[in-house]
Amino acid sequence: MNEWSPFELAAVAETHRNLSTLLQQPELLLKEEDESSSLRHFYITGELSEFAFPGSYRLELLLLQNDQSQGAVVNSISVLGRADPERCAACRDRQAAGSHVRGYMHLDPRLILYLIGQLPPDRRATITELEHLVVLIQESFGMRLVKPDGTALAAAGPLAAPNNSSLEEIQAPKLSLHSQVIKFQSAEGATPAVPPIKFEQRVTHGTFGDSGGWKVL
Repeated sequence: MNEWSPFELAAVAETHRNLSTLLQQPELLLKEEDESSSLRHFYITGELSEFAFPGSYRLELLLLQNDQSQGAVVNSISVLGRADPERCAACRDRQAAGSHVRGYMHLDPRLILYLIGQLPPDRRATITELEHLVVLIQESFGMRLVKPDGTALAAAGPLAAPNNSSLEEIQAPKLSLHSQVIKFQSAEGATPAVPPIKFEQRVTHGTFGDSGGWKVL
């Protein structure tokens, strides 16, 4: 509830309504035509090994630029760890058990509209099913693992160097793409007793970003 402000979502829904002409079927994102009370939201869940690398590291999700070789960070999942887990009995137990950190990265609906808006008209006209949007999202983002100081450890998708060695499977993040409908009340209708946001119709779209695998940088 703290992450999703009903006031912010109202602005997002209004953007969808104004730009829904980008889609052949605007209800794919704006669930009810000319209605700003609900919209579809995409998000990514992940599992990262707590001890994949010495110390802390993070997974960064990047919106790819035109040349596909670089991108802008739009979300991340951080893993906090000790540089030397052997000095911590609890750390040793978690490491032996294969402990993972679970994370969540939401994709702002305006970001999805931006992706659609960047398509040439003939490709844009083919976005008529939910799974078409899933394909667009899958091909529009890259990922990398970095140390807290920004030093790159590994990458997946177009950001990966195809000739580099593969990251060990135990170190590679496991990510899934999902979507769900968000319904929210207007500021006038919201009350302390009624949650301002409801999540409905959750759909899992399978693994995310595993095409080509993770490569060491």
